[in-house]
Amino acid sequence: MKKITFGRIQQEDGLYYNDEGIILIDNITQTSLADYEDINLEFNVFVYCEEGKLQLTLNDNVYLLKSQDYILCQAGQHVKDYMMSQDVEFKMLVFTTAAISNSLFLKDAIWNISGLLEKSPKQHLSDEEGEIIEHYYELAKIHMSEEGDQKYNHDIIKLLFQALVMEFFKITDAKIKMAGLPDVTADKSQNGVLFRRFVELLTANDGKIRTVQKAGEMLNVSPKYLSKVISKAGGKTAMQYIHDYTMEAIIYRLKYTDLSIKEIVTDMDFPNISFFGRFVKSMLGMSPREYREKLRKKK
Repeated sequence: MKKITFGRIQQEDGLYYNDEGIILIDNITQTSLADYEDINLEFNVFVYCEEGKLQLTLNDNVYLLKSQDYILCQAGQHVKDYMMSQDVEFKMLVFTTAAISNSLFLKDAIWNISGLLEKSPKQHLSDEEGEIIEHYYELAKIHMSEEGDQKYNHDIIKLLFQALVMEFFKITDAKIKMAGLPDVTADKSQNGVLFRRFVELLTANDGKIRTVQKAGEMLNVSPKYLSKVISKAGGKTAMQYIHDYTMEAIIYRLKYTDLSIKEIVTDMDFPNISFFGRFVKSMLGMSPREYREKLRKKK
């Protein structure tokens, strides 16, 4: 079984959009999926089937997607056994949990829908819902192909994709209400409150919390108890959440600041450059300098 990081996905050819924890992959083939056979996800993936049929196994359950079906594969889940018809057309929206949780609007939404989609990850869009999703996609394509001042286009595209994810959440939230399921965002239980405090703690500390023990100390609970609650409420381990937020903060500094590697190490409270380099390479598959150089070549 392989472990594929978000950084590994960012190195693929043929990405239609790739920025700040959100990737759109279009025109996927059976061959391109071969490298992702039998993997544990360290990110979240929306798969939307436009035409044809796509079958996959998620956590040992087989799901067949047809036109206008979508499925959410969440971080920490196991995916394998892809099969597709020759006429299949589908898109994949890949995003880190941190990218969603950093948005005040999306943070509550993903908590609410994750419970439903963990039990019933495959859902179907009506014709009207499918048209709405396509409108977002087409509008984003216009801005991606425009020339001129890319500063505004970059921000517009980022907001459009956040809105696209929000539309999926809105549609799924409506299904939750129709099914009479509980609203996770209204969870006032001790575990629900602790999960939310944990995510808010990671957001507020900008990737500088490095261990479950440190998070537990700041939340006044034991690391063992915190790990148990987070795994149950969030669908992945507390350490995976910590790594997600740490990498989001690192990527932002490498991409949008002129801080040297040494300055980033100091700013983010890493013990030394060597440790920092090993951590980044384990997550992105390349050193911090190599990643920054790759970003510069794309400009």
